[in-house]
Amino acid sequence: MDGKKKRFALNALDMLIILTVIAFAVGYVIKANVVSRLGIGYTSRDVEMTVRLEHERPIKLDYLKVGDTVWNTDTDKKIGTIKKIETKNAEYFIDLIDGGFGYDETDVRVDLSVTIETKGKEDEEGVFLLGTRHVSKGSSFNFFTELTVCYGTVIDVKVLTE
Repeated sequence: MDGKKKRFALNALDMLIILTVIAFAVGYVIKANVVSRLGIGYTSRDVEMTVRLEHERPIKLDYLKVGDTVWNTDTDKKIGTIKKIETKNAEYFIDLIDGGFGYDETDVRVDLSVTIETKGKEDEEGVFLLGTRHVSKGSSFNFFTELTVCYGTVIDVKVLTE
């Protein structure tokens, strides 16, 4: 070996292999993060979503009507239209004298179930609305109409078309 050190050199084939591996890694990151968030590749379908609004004043019903257009509070984009509104007296959690607990109804406040018809892109976890807002059972959902702002919880999401 005459005391000479071996030099590490990359030839054109080595560079091609390294660039290919980097390209695949970048492509995977883009597909995993960007494409899934935008809903690219998913089929848009008719979706029916029910949102529960708890402990609202009954006057809210004067400002929230079937047929109203619903917009996203974050993006100001149209979500869909209100298809149905159901009401019931609000229930409150109360402490009992004997140390137990229970529920009681009040007619001063109401719980509303607002059904919204919209378009969405379905995935294995729930439904993507507007391509960016992921909605599934239990998630919070805020929207507004022409006359009122609503803060609620999604209690049901159904895909209407196959």
